[in-house]
Amino acid sequence: AAAMEAQVKHAAKETVSAANAHPVVEWTFQRGTDTLTCQVAEAPRRSFAVALVPHWNVRAAAVESFGEFTSALQRHAKLAKELRESGWTVRTYTAA
Repeated sequence: AAAMEAQVKHAAKETVSAANAHPVVEWTFQRGTDTLTCQVAEAPRRSFAVALVPHWNVRAAAVESFGEFTSALQRHAKLAKELRESGWTVRTYTAA
């Protein structure tokens, strides 16, 4: 869990604006009473954003930018795996 938190904090330093982004993949995770969303969105100019948003503190959201869709999906998959290994369960998921 600490490694996951460190990665999210690191990602927050690379924050990009996800305004006007169109969600492509969105998974909602839950652990106890905590909920967070891990999302891949298509941003302007064919870039892709991977966002990890804790619902209890949306201001702490971490957003990473990728130039390739496959890279963004790989990052989403890695985050999802780490979340599941840390005791989070998938509550909902959608794909556009």
